[in-house]
Amino acid sequence: MSASKENAILARITLITSLGDFISFFAVLVFIHQISGSVLLASYTVPIKSLGIAIGGFLLPRTLSFVSPRRAIIFSQVLSFFLILALSLMALGKSNAGIILAILFFQTVLKQIFEGARETYSHAIGEAPEQRVLQAQILHGFFSAQTFGPIISFILLKTLPIQIPLFIDAGSFLCAAIIALQLRKELKPKSGSFSILRPLKYLAQSPNLRKIFFIRSIGYWIPVGIFNYLIFSVIEDYYHVDIVYSAWAYSIIGLGSMFATLMLRDGRIQSASVLRKLPDSALAAMALFLLALTRIGFIRMPALILAIAILGIGGLCNGVNAVTTQSLRRKFATPDQFPEIIGLELVLGRITDWAVATLAFISLKQGLISYEKGIWLSAGSLILLALFHLDKELLKE
Repeated sequence: MSASKENAILARITLITSLGDFISFFAVLVFIHQISGSVLLASYTVPIKSLGIAIGGFLLPRTLSFVSPRRAIIFSQVLSFFLILALSLMALGKSNAGIILAILFFQTVLKQIFEGARETYSHAIGEAPEQRVLQAQILHGFFSAQTFGPIISFILLKTLPIQIPLFIDAGSFLCAAIIALQLRKELKPKSGSFSILRPLKYLAQSPNLRKIFFIRSIGYWIPVGIFNYLIFSVIEDYYHVDIVYSAWAYSIIGLGSMFATLMLRDGRIQSASVLRKLPDSALAAMALFLLALTRIGFIRMPALILAIAILGIGGLCNGVNAVTTQSLRRKFATPDQFPEIIGLELVLGRITDWAVATLAFISLKQGLISYEKGIWLSAGSLILLALFHLDKELLKE
């Protein structure tokens, strides 16, 4: 089977499992909001998921030293099915926010092991010139799910009991596991002892890998962590609508990002030929600068519908940045280094995400900052990050 066909299976799995994730995410968000009556606590589902991703990144290299990426993909989906099924059954009776967040945390650990194994599999089957296209193919599946999942969730939450989206999510994991059986390459597990510090050696040996690593981990997740936590407060407190309407914000961001992956995946869109001539790092810098402007626009519109439209432009920028920076990471890391680089990047990145979101949670609760100032801080951080991408060595790639 060709690399593109194998990668198409990975993209299909990503679409299905991510669709279920987005459908259930807003159900959990609303569920915790109903239980606690606090938008700040409900919003904390985002940093809890980030912490789960960090732990999943830490466990990823060890997992892939015992099982192949193919098996890690299958097992993570099966175990996620049982966890979300348990959460669905809990939603039928009384529960508390702590238990819900704990289940969400453990399922996110498995989700990240799945995503790391998927990236490792995709990286191994493609040659260097194919990496941007292969990455765009997979991210197209994810951003398609982000476009349609929140809308489906919104409709379900408005018309059906809250546990229905959770049952759908459980079913998506089972379907994804079955589809993963079509993958043919049984890549050998990475041999040798596990060390969380080993990637530091790789970073020391490759200046370009080191640059893109810190940009993608700590640098990127400072502004994104702030914004992802504050978006719910802006929607409820600034635009004065129910928190469930945040689903439309996520959806339009996904739509913009999906359009970006189409431009970078193939030549069906006229502007793709122009974009392909630019270095990945230059594209990323342009995208981050424009993304900062959309952050400011999001909190300056007179109506939510206009704010959501602005987020759609931001989604386009986000998609371009995701494809190009992940493409750079694939180019600079060898197949042997790749799982451990991903693992450490996720640990540092998502701990940064969790830390800044937690700091925002505490600061807002204590009245130390407003969500408006937080959004401005996020935008300023994105502009600074854009400048880091204009490194002359990165621009050569």
